[in-house]
Amino acid sequence: MFLVLILSAGCRLSPTPVDALLNRIGGDGTSGRFITVVKPSDDGQDYFTISSEKGKPKIIGNSYLSVATGIGWYLKYYAGVCLTWNQLTADLTTFELPLPQKEETHRTNVIRRQYLGRCVFSYSTPFWDWERWEKEIDWMALHGVNMPLAITGTSVVWYNILVNDLGYTKEEAKAFIGGPAFQTWFLGANFEGWGGPNPDSWFEGQKNLQQKILARMREWDMKPILAGYSGMVPRNIGAKKGWEITSSPKWCNFTRAEYIRPTDPNFNKMAQLYYNEMKKLYGVVDYYSIDLFIEVNIPKDVNIGDTYRNVYNAMKNYSGAKEPQWVIQKWGHHPQQEVLDALTPGNLILLELNSVVAKQWVNSFQQTNGTPHEFLYCLLNNYGGTVGLHGPLAKTINDFYEAKSRFPNTMLGLGATMEAIDNNPVLYEALYELPWRSKMEASEWIKTYPQIRYGKVNEPAIQAWELLLRSVYQNSGGAESVLCARPAMPVKSASSWGSAAINWNTKDVRDAAALLLMQHNELNGSNYRYDVVDVVRQTLADHANGLLKRIQSAHEAKDIELRNACIDTFLNVILDQDRLLNTHPDFMLGKWIANARKMGHTDAEKNFYEKNARVQISTWADREQAHWGGLRDYAHKEWGGMLRDYYYPRWVTYFDRLKTGTNPPSADEYFDMEWAWATTTSETNPYPITPQEDPVSVARELFSKYFSSTKK
Repeated sequence: MFLVLILSAGCRLSPTPVDALLNRIGGDGTSGRFITVVKPSDDGQDYFTISSEKGKPKIIGNSYLSVATGIGWYLKYYAGVCLTWNQLTADLTTFELPLPQKEETHRTNVIRRQYLGRCVFSYSTPFWDWERWEKEIDWMALHGVNMPLAITGTSVVWYNILVNDLGYTKEEAKAFIGGPAFQTWFLGANFEGWGGPNPDSWFEGQKNLQQKILARMREWDMKPILAGYSGMVPRNIGAKKGWEITSSPKWCNFTRAEYIRPTDPNFNKMAQLYYNEMKKLYGVVDYYSIDLFIEVNIPKDVNIGDTYRNVYNAMKNYSGAKEPQWVIQKWGHHPQQEVLDALTPGNLILLELNSVVAKQWVNSFQQTNGTPHEFLYCLLNNYGGTVGLHGPLAKTINDFYEAKSRFPNTMLGLGATMEAIDNNPVLYEALYELPWRSKMEASEWIKTYPQIRYGKVNEPAIQAWELLLRSVYQNSGGAESVLCARPAMPVKSASSWGSAAINWNTKDVRDAAALLLMQHNELNGSNYRYDVVDVVRQTLADHANGLLKRIQSAHEAKDIELRNACIDTFLNVILDQDRLLNTHPDFMLGKWIANARKMGHTDAEKNFYEKNARVQISTWADREQAHWGGLRDYAHKEWGGMLRDYYYPRWVTYFDRLKTGTNPPSADEYFDMEWAWATTTSETNPYPITPQEDPVSVARELFSKYFSSTKK
């Protein structure tokens, strides 16, 4: 006999995770407006069923998580409420909840739905508090995520080992550990100490935060991925303990941390210390993420097979998990064929970070003998948290179904391995529907998205999204905004590894913006305001790209009058873009900095966190790494406040030199300007954190100003 658990609030004494979720996302009392039931699946698959009973929406699922996923589906497709990063709650206490007229069931054999890339923990979440993390885990539950990466607080493990077990002083331990905005790369052994040392309170805060994150994930029976032990040690451990260490190549001109060879007896000692502390702080999980030698060359004298086998054996021997699985990022040539041959299938899950573009899954990640490893099909659509509309929506959908069809036994599921969130939400709404649909066509699905997004059927909005689908959402790379680039003619990119090339019809984006703006009397709400700002922002960035080309042509033709007129317009676009983005908190520099400063308990701590926040989105590192390591502007942000104070002065300086016929600023001159901004604090003159004007009104005004021929 199957146990059926009725979750509706009136039928139990204590709230369930589903009750608490409903009351958080919809307001107190929302749980009483739904009937929710946990009923085991007949076939062992995850499923949810949407119907109605006694005048209430009814959601049945095989687990709390499946019920939550069904609630998310109901809200989107019946209630027209799309909870996404720019709107994570809605008032459902008095909202008319439509009653489904017939039963609708979705089930899936996609057993793993992973979420978050490692870089998210530096580019998006480093200054989050529990309130923000709680909302993000709610988002995960509503989208069916059951395998989230959870590496917050890992540095506390390191701190405790160094101080309590290896004889380091607190100051020495803190000198090893990277700053809040650079944790991803510290944990990857890319450097020691950059962005630190962190205040004592940071370690305690991160420990408490991670414990809350994991407790909530476990309430949903999610399977979090923790950071495993790679062999990393401080460079001075040889002097401290007399251990033999392996020097690693530099990463972007940073001197890396060192490694103990996994074949060295001290490796097991260190791994045991690491996993014991991890267990003590955060418990035992089934999945551990470890990436050895990623983005660097493996030393020639390293036996790759022995190294990886020993790393896995340490995980199995010391983590506490009976059958732990090693989660490895498939990125470029990492991991090599020798790794696939060394590890036993079933012990390894590969995350192909960029399945849509790289498409290395077509070779099924086989061992030399033909035995395949298990993998997840992943979408990586953002690098560095940069702002810009782009993403191969149709290809993401089509390739997922192809991979699922070709490798039904080894493609365990899908994942989102972006470097940052809070952008292009349409991609992730589609991505996490894929497991629950037997088929999906982008051209048909996009017609439903405006109703999901804005809560009503609106034909011009549908046309707008169809235009976006055939333009920016066919593009897998996006175009970095020339407004954010170090000045040059032409601008090839804003960051060292990006591109400013526009590979879509800019008129399609402009027409989409016009259609959305026309609906300002019909559409409203947070999602509409966000999209209007984002799409108009894109049209202005595209316009600036064309303006810069005209400036160059006029300059080369010695048409000084035209050149100077275009320069004036270009500079005005920067300031107008800044004004537009300051109308919405999700595009405001002030929000990023305010969250950073909020972490501090003293003025000194607040200034420390602000410096971390500023450096990351500007120079990223010191002069040597910013210039010769290529890191400057990698995480550039087209945000209100930053355009005016960081990018605009660079362009003014460049154009002033151009007009006078003098040499443009050198790399060192630019760095001096950038570093001065990065190390300034807003203690007495903070950036605004609330919108300065109405976003729709400003978007309409600026669109009309620059594109009057398309004025509606």
